[in-house]
Formats: sequence, structure tokens, C-alpha cells
Amino acid sequence: MSAALWCADLGLRPLLIEQNATMGGQLLWIHNAIKNYLGAEAPNGAELAGKFTAQVERADIELVSGGEVTSADLGSKAVICDGRELIADAIVIATGVRRKKLGVPGEAEFEGRGILVSGARDRESVTGKHVVIIGGGDAALENALMLSETATRVYVIHRRRSFSARDEFISRALERSNVEFVLESVAISIGGDDRVRHVTVEDSSGIRSTIKCDAVLIRIGVEPNTDLFSGQIEMNESGYVVVDEEFRTTAAGVWAIGDVIARPSMTIARAVGNGAEAARSILDQLRNS
Repeated sequence: MSAALWCADLGLRPLLIEQNATMGGQLLWIHNAIKNYLGAEAPNGAELAGKFTAQVERADIELVSGGEVTSADLGSKAVICDGRELIADAIVIATGVRRKKLGVPGEAEFEGRGILVSGARDRESVTGKHVVIIGGGDAALENALMLSETATRVYVIHRRRSFSARDEFISRALERSNVEFVLESVAISIGGDDRVRHVTVEDSSGIRSTIKCDAVLIRIGVEPNTDLFSGQIEMNESGYVVVDEEFRTTAAGVWAIGDVIARPSMTIARAVGNGAEAARSILDQLRNS
């Protein structure tokens, strides 16, 4: 949205393709208050996304909402969207990331039947219940803290002995009497009947055990949405797009911004700034070509 807005402001003709019916990407995952985005506070990500969307809709931007891009030829700068071929002078890849899946039995089957979406959103639904959280980063520990305020018991399953989460989350979780750590263990299945009832785990010695629970929250990280561009631009070993200081990819006339690029620190501020910088770079290149 930032890149499109800046392109319109610079006199270019931007076409913004959004796969989902609602724009906002990962903002829609944020159920906590946003207080550190300069100039705009919001009670949650959806509210901030709404402000962004309203601004984009007022600008001279062609918008395709709910558009499915089935193929992209970065060499010719052409994409197929909903069966229509679109050819541009420049392409900006801002496809972001998706949450990683465990890939275990029961994960898909119990979606909406005990697989939680967010600790902030689902906090009240686990009151008096037992919850399993899978992961060891900031998101896993922060959600453990939130859910432990209402749940009777919170089990945190992590494949390693140490966490990658920030120290403040770890220390606070250790202080909660109803938070239990199941370390050096992996979840191998999620089971139940009409909803989640248990998680089977396997420790580093190969010993399996069952944890009875009413809900499961999976937070094992994210991965980039770059499948469409595989083999066409340089990516790192994790699939994130490699860019230069002006956010240009290794394909001529193609830029990449936001969480999809191979740089640390996924923040709203960084993504918005990337969009502005990429737009100015595009204008300079088109003027000089």
C-alpha cells in the first residue's frame, strides 16, 4: 500500500493486486494495541489497516482486491491475475510471509475446533482450560503470558533447551505458576473427537507422551511467500528475496519490499519506509531509461 501510494503521488500509474478480500496482510494478525507507529495509534492491526486502506482508496490507484496471481514472468514483467495478463514497466513484490505449519496429523483437521488463531483474540475462550503452545520465540512466549491470565494450565512445547524469545518474556513466563515448559520435545500429532483433546509429543530420547488439552496455539515462525518467483530472482537459503540498497532484486525492473526481503526486523514502520524508497527508485530508473 505504501509503494502504491508513493507511486501515485510521484505521477506513476500503480496497479495494486491484493490476494485477500481485505487489505492489510500481517496487520490483520495483530490483536494487540499498536502504540509505536509514529503518528497513528490503533487498538489492533485491523484498525490501522483500515486507516491505510482508506488512504489508498482515496488515491489514484487501480486496485484489484481478492485477485489471484497464478503466474509471474519477471523477465518480461508480466503477471497473470484472474486469467488476465498484466504487463508493467516495473514490479514491486510485497507478498510478505505466512505462518509456518507443523505438518502433523490433526493440524488441519482441528482448525477452528481447538486450534487457536491468537492469544489476544482467544484469551477469554480458554478460561479455565488447558492450552498447549508450540514454539520458542517471542510470539510463543508472549502468547503463553496472555493465555496464562485466563487458562488453568499452559504447556509450552519447544524443540530446544533454550528459547530464542527475548529475556523479558522468558523471565515473566518462568514466574507464572500455571506455565509449564516441555523442552527438547516436538509435537508429532494433535488428536481429539469433535475438538482438540490432546497433543502427542516426543522428546529427544524418542520417548512419547500425551498432554491433555482443550486448545493448541502454533507459533513456530514464518516463511516468505515467494513460491511464484522461484528460480527467477536471487533468494537466500530460507527463500527470502535478496535486494540491494534501493530494494532492487536481481531481475531488471523488479523491486521487493517488506517482510518478504532478506533483512531482519519485521515491523510496520520498516515496511512502510521500504515502499516509499522503492517508489522513488522506480521513478529514477524510469526517468533514466
